[in-house]
Amino acid sequence: MRLKKYLAIALAASMLLGTAVCAYADDAAAEETTEAAAESSLPQGDWVIGMANGYFGNTWRAMYVAAFEEKCQEYKDAGIIADYYTESTNADATEQLNQVNDLIKKGCDAVVVNAVSASAMLPVITACQKAGVLCVISADAVGIDDSVVEVITDNEALWYIMTYWMCEKLEGKGNIVKITGTPGMPATVIRQTVADNILAEYPDIKVIAEAPGSWSETEAQSAMSTILSTYSDIDAVLTEDVMAEGIMRAYETAGEEIPIMTGDYVMSFFRKWDKDANGQDFCVTTFQPQASADAVAYAVRVLNGKELTYELQPNNMDHDCINAILTPPSYCVTMNGVQEDEKDAKWATYEGVEYISLAEALEIGADLDDTEDLGKSMSEEVWDSFFS
Repeated sequence: MRLKKYLAIALAASMLLGTAVCAYADDAAAEETTEAAAESSLPQGDWVIGMANGYFGNTWRAMYVAAFEEKCQEYKDAGIIADYYTESTNADATEQLNQVNDLIKKGCDAVVVNAVSASAMLPVITACQKAGVLCVISADAVGIDDSVVEVITDNEALWYIMTYWMCEKLEGKGNIVKITGTPGMPATVIRQTVADNILAEYPDIKVIAEAPGSWSETEAQSAMSTILSTYSDIDAVLTEDVMAEGIMRAYETAGEEIPIMTGDYVMSFFRKWDKDANGQDFCVTTFQPQASADAVAYAVRVLNGKELTYELQPNNMDHDCINAILTPPSYCVTMNGVQEDEKDAKWATYEGVEYISLAEALEIGADLDDTEDLGKSMSEEVWDSFFS
């Protein structure tokens, strides 16, 4: 797998809900973010930025929308943009197209889109192009038009790290369960393709059950409970973000010991891991919701006529489509971090990822609420370095 370069920095985003324009309630915080935006190379402007978010049913999406709104408010306070709007849909492709058309009618100069599905994006891209509106694909890859830059979190890196960690933790042998995200959505497609390719290298690791948890703790708990009622010889659980606490509760309800598993990167999970997992080793690799803030930073620079000098990377959905600005996972968290005998392991050598222990994660996130994540977005300085 091709390794990507650069470190993401600057911790951001607290949980905010809503679908309309919002303002900071805390004047001191607003002043601080205004100063941060003012330090960038961005001029004053009257741009309007919209977001068409494809789903709003879990904590990750709440933080994703919150990060978009915080970044836009930061730019608005600094006079860099005039306004912003957010709209969300329940994974409905037709409704997402309607939302994009509505954002265009509201006068948006750029629309950040977290796609419901890759196949549904062609009408969205066409609508934006006809209206002269910048379309920025955010977070989840689409890979259908190399003329549209995608500012995306590296799903391949996420699953490369966690799948190899699990396989090596099992020493190449055992029975595993996969609890996946929402079927058909880009992130799930990419992640499970990576997982399946890696698992093919380990013929003695058997996937004995697989079920969608649809990025819902409740649905994941139900799916895992059903599997636990059928199978008793599970050595590990490979699961996507958001769902890990539901899986842990399924084990607790069944009175079973929690096995090796991958986890989530919100603070409630780290605290539950520390308290309830009896020293079991997990692997948590961040898929930061601050990707939406990165998409805004990119969009505003393009609107201001800056030329992108960053070398675009192959798209996660289609490696022949070279149109991606890829954000590597901010952190990989295991119980004790990377040990001396693990330094050359495939999971422990992905460039741009900070490998830390559970204790370090708890320390970094000590002041964060349970619903807040350990992810990062890129700084204004890093974004400036991507443009001439």
